[in-house]
Amino acid sequence: MKRLVYLTAFVPVAQPTVLDYLQQPNFAGSGLPPLFYGDPSKIGAARINPNSGDSTYVARVRDALYSDVPPSVLNATLNMLTPDEPIRGLSDPATVTPGHWGTVPRTFIRCTSDNAIPLAAQDQMIAEANRLTPRNPFRVETLDSSHSSFLSRPAELADLLLEETQ
Repeated sequence: MKRLVYLTAFVPVAQPTVLDYLQQPNFAGSGLPPLFYGDPSKIGAARINPNSGDSTYVARVRDALYSDVPPSVLNATLNMLTPDEPIRGLSDPATVTPGHWGTVPRTFIRCTSDNAIPLAAQDQMIAEANRLTPRNPFRVETLDSSHSSFLSRPAELADLLLEETQ
């Protein structure tokens, strides 16, 4: 493996789980938690229904995850999504150590208009990871996009990813 690339993603280093990060002050503006249907711990999944019949709810999904995605692309995408993400990916503690995870070269691609993982939260996780492994900090790139730059800025994202393999 040449490099691990995080695209506006969770990097649980200082907090053990994604759910713990969602409680942090830098996530206060996140549009993600209000999208969960029901209690994830009871359902066993983080349930977001992008095909809901509630137009207000669907508008919140778009704002949180796809705010700059063209409508035709978004409509095609929503039809392919499933509503449940298994809860274990959010609730199981991640174990990162300088001797294992910290030895892999990595890049974090920040998305400046991400309403799911706010920019301040992205920067918080980058800084926490860099403190854990100061000899192997993140290479940081930035895209002016929503959470879903793979849909809204695919060419720019592909160029960044190709640069990371050089």
